[in-house]
Amino acid sequence: MTLDSLRAEARALEMRDCERVSSLPAHRATAAPRYRPRTVRNTAHTTTKGDLMAPVIRTTGVAKRYKLGKDNQVIALRGASVAIDAGEMVAIVGPSGSGKSTLMHLIGCLDAPDKGSVFINGRRVDNLSGKALTKVRATEIGFIFQGFNLITTLSAIDNVALAAEYAGVARREALERARELLAVVGLADRRQHLPSELSGGQQQRVAIARALINSPSIVLGDEPTGDLDSSSSDEIIALMRQLNVETGTTFVLVTHNPEVAAACDRTISMRDGMVADHGLADCRTAAVRPATDARDAGFSPSPVAASC
Repeated sequence: MTLDSLRAEARALEMRDCERVSSLPAHRATAAPRYRPRTVRNTAHTTTKGDLMAPVIRTTGVAKRYKLGKDNQVIALRGASVAIDAGEMVAIVGPSGSGKSTLMHLIGCLDAPDKGSVFINGRRVDNLSGKALTKVRATEIGFIFQGFNLITTLSAIDNVALAAEYAGVARREALERARELLAVVGLADRRQHLPSELSGGQQQRVAIARALINSPSIVLGDEPTGDLDSSSSDEIIALMRQLNVETGTTFVLVTHNPEVAAACDRTISMRDGMVADHGLADCRTAAVRPATDARDAGFSPSPVAASC
């Protein structure tokens, strides 16, 4: 191959890359604040025997009962099995007492099943204890709560940074990550505000930034729109979906809100402590996978207007 032909080939590759960037939506082609997980755990499943791919979340026959008194007990789960793939956004729905919150607590390593097993990123976690369990909760799972659970005496940036500091990140790096994530969720100009100085929607945005600061492969939400008005709820749903699509982070949301469920790839229905319906994969699932390629190429979620 001649020198001229090599130059021509290099030029063609350069032009192709330029066309790829220019074809992206405007917010991805600009230099917006960048959120990128430090590791890309959630873009590839764990390989198992026979080249099968393990789900990022898997429970097998989990059962849980709570004793409320000497002769009084509540059976919360009766052998629930679920599997959730990396990059999915899944809703868990069901009537009160169906076991959906208990299932989320088991997935989040906040409680242990009486029977059955829980696997996160291909690793069994229900039999872990002490530092190993704390590390899983701190680095592999992020949490979003209905009541926001922000520390009222700390600013937005300190609320977000504190989660990283608890995971062992140095203060300076934690603040830098928090600053970037607050910009991503549209709160760059409110990072020094106390929770009491923020609307409900803005507080939930802070909580979402906090959930993402340690680059988890999974974010769990317990009624994340339950304390919001309809307008703020719509914006939070859109933000979670955007982050799911653009970062490939797996979102699992326990909800009574049909609009939250409609925004997800599929809906798992619970009844009487069991999984009544695993849900059918939406065609949107296919659109989630290529989004991780954009992240790997260095693109990141665009800031979202913080009007809620």
